[in-house]
Formats: sequence, C-alpha cells, structure tokens
Amino acid sequence: MDLTVAPLKDLAVSLYFPGQTGAPTTHTIGLHPAYIKDGDVTGQAAMPDAATTQWYYWLEGIDVAAPPPLR
Repeated sequence: MDLTVAPLKDLAVSLYFPGQTGAPTTHTIGLHPAYIKDGDVTGQAAMPDAATTQWYYWLEGIDVAAPPPLR
C-alpha cells in the first residue's frame, strides 16, 4: 500500500489475526518496543494494559521510497 509519512516521523503498524497463525516469524533485535494485546485493536490510538516486548513478530520491515536527491 502507498502511505505518505512526513520525514523523521514515527510510524505505528497494527496487525490483527482473527485465527490461529502457528509460530510467528520473529526479529529479535527490535530497536523500539512492540505492544501486544488480545482482540482487534487496529486503528486505536492507545492500547491500555498491552504487554510489551523488544521482539518484532510477523513484520519483517517497511520499505521506504525517498525522493531523489536535489542537484
């Protein structure tokens, strides 16, 4: 999907899986906390009482297309 985000801004990605997924893929060196909560909380501005971890699950990365440098 295409999404415009201002330079140097934080980006939150919410994932919801309505059924069992099996073992997740993981990235064990997360540089920011990940929040985990039961139920569909996608689109909510806050997740009170969410568990936190430094591991990232299911999401491998986000590709960013930057504008070409000015000449």
